Parts: sequence; C-alpha cells; structure tokens
Amino acid sequence: MHVHDDVGRELDRYLREARFGAEAEAPLFATRSGACFTEAGFDKIFQRLADRSALRGFSAHVLRHTWATNFMRAPHASLLELKRQGGWERWDMVERYSHATPPRDRSALPNPLHKSAPHQSAFSQPPSGTQKRLSLVRTASG
Repeated sequence: MHVHDDVGRELDRYLREARFGAEAEAPLFATRSGACFTEAGFDKIFQRLADRSALRGFSAHVLRHTWATNFMRAPHASLLELKRQGGWERWDMVERYSHATPPRDRSALPNPLHKSAPHQSAFSQPPSGTQKRLSLVRTASG
C-alpha cells in the first residue's frame, strides 16, 4: 500500500517506539491492555479527534473517501490500482469512494429512490459524450 512519506515516517517511528520488542503476532495497533483495537475503539478515537478539533463529520470513513479521491488526482492514477489498494471487490464501491464519475455523468448512476430502475453502474456504459461519438463512428463506417 502506498502512503505519504510523512505517514511512512510516523509508522516507522510507531513501530520502533511503541512496538519495540512486540511479538510478530501481536496486533499492529494495540489497546493499553495489548488487545487488538475494535472498530468501536477506532470510532471512539476519531470521535475524540473530531471533538478536540471542532471538525464536524470527521471519521475514518470520511478519510477513506478523501484518500480514494486524492489517489485518483495523482498523475497516472489507475482505477484498478485504487480497487486493489482500497480492498474493494466491486467496481461500484470504487466509483462511490473515489468520486470517479464526472458530475455530467452522475445522472446515469442508479437512483436508490426509484426502485423500478435496474442497477447500472457508470462503468457499464460509456460517458454521456462518448455515447454520441460512438454512434457517429458506427453510422459513418456502417
């Protein structure tokens, strides 16, 4: 997994200082008692950070969205690599987290308020402008 250089340095520092002498099987992020952090434990930490910083809506979930979006802003970003690093199995989750669909194409996304519409991902059809170009190419060569 790729991380920012500063994050890498902090993880290295954490491993040197906080985990010095820890067994390989020990949790990477352990509680004071040495147990593995639970999801609720991480939620509490993020809630404390949000309270102290006066940030509203701050959570690990929001950071996951931010990471995915920023990943896609990098030169030569790949949705496949994002899918791998994010641990997603389904393309619609990659799309949801990375905000990969341009605003002009969001109307093609499934609307959960209209249950009669079949689920289609924006990855299953070309972007709105491409559809017209493809049709023109077919008629011109056909």
